[in-house]
Amino acid sequence: MKTTEENFLQEFYSYFNALDVDRKVEIRDRFLSESKLSLPSWYYKVRYRAFSLLERKAIETICEMEFKW
Repeated sequence: MKTTEENFLQEFYSYFNALDVDRKVEIRDRFLSESKLSLPSWYYKVRYRAFSLLERKAIETICEMEFKW
């Protein structure tokens, strides 16, 4: 059984898909400027949930949230 804390952690992909376009662009652009990845790489990683551990930490810092990966 999951702990209470795990139940409150939201998956990044669900969170990201629920955002409005402006906030999605803000997160994406900030991540791309910090990681130096290309735009196609970003969409690949979002679609296939392929973020590395360091990229996950960067996303959590940008969003100021902790996610369930």
